[in-house]
Amino acid sequence: MGVFSISPVALTASGKKMIENAESFKTNSDNIFRAVDEMIRSDYISPDALAIANQIYSYKDDLARMCSTIGRYGQFCITSSSKIEATQDDIISKTRF
Repeated sequence: MGVFSISPVALTASGKKMIENAESFKTNSDNIFRAVDEMIRSDYISPDALAIANQIYSYKDDLARMCSTIGRYGQFCITSSSKIEATQDDIISKTRF
C-alpha cells in the first residue's frame, strides 16, 4: 500500500486555485453565451449560424455543472486541508508531555 502525503498549505493553495479557475471558467462561458445571444438577435441569422448557436447552447448545462464541480472540489480541498491541520494539531497536543 502506498503512502499518502500532502501539505495542508499546498492543498489549500490548490483548492483556492481551482475555485479561481472555476470562476474564470464561468466568466468565459457566460461571455460565449452572451456572444451567441447577440448573434441570434441580429436582423438576419443564417440557418447554419442558428444551427451552430443551438449546438453551443446544447452544452450550457454541462458547462454549468462542470464549473460547479470544479468549484466544489476546490472547496473540498480547502475543507480537507483544515481538517488535516486540526487532526495534526490534535495529535501534537496529545503527544506533548
